Order: sequence, then C-alpha cells, then structure tokens
Amino acid sequence: MHHDGAGVYLQVTNGRPGINRSWLFRYGIGEKNRYLGLGAFPLVGLAQAREKAADARKLLSEGIDPIAHKRAQRASLSQRDAAGTSARACRAA
Repeated sequence: MHHDGAGVYLQVTNGRPGINRSWLFRYGIGEKNRYLGLGAFPLVGLAQAREKAADARKLLSEGIDPIAHKRAQRASLSQRDAAGTSARACRAA
C-alpha cells in the first residue's frame, strides 16, 4: 500500500483483469485499525479520495464509525427500494 500522509492509502493488488488499485482510509477505533474503501482508481482520483476521507474524519469526530454509517445508509436504501418494489407489485395485482 502507498500512503499519502493523511490516512489515505492506495492499495495495489493483482487480480482480474491485471492490477487493481483502490483508495482506502485508515483509522482506528480503540486499539483496532479499520480501513474504509473510498473507491477504485482511476474512477476516484486522489482529490476525491481525500474529500471522502475528510467526510469520514468528520463522522469520527462526532463519534460515528464511518463503516457502520456506510452500512446503515446501504441498509436504508435497500429497505426503501424493497418497499417501492412491493408497492408496485401490489398495484400490478
């Protein structure tokens, strides 16, 4: 991994197809280090990765785990989509 000096890392791995690169934000909760995915390079550039890391730092300053926050957002979107799908299914019946 390559570090930018502000908690943002570029992870380089061998995968399909070829070399994969992704941005990670490293932070600690208690004695545990955690890594939050910020996006794949080159779809997400360094400036955007730093902005996402700054957003994660803000959540940390408010006592919120960025990974738990991201999972909660995804769950609420999934529930909303499921509710919309079931409503459409009811109308079609």
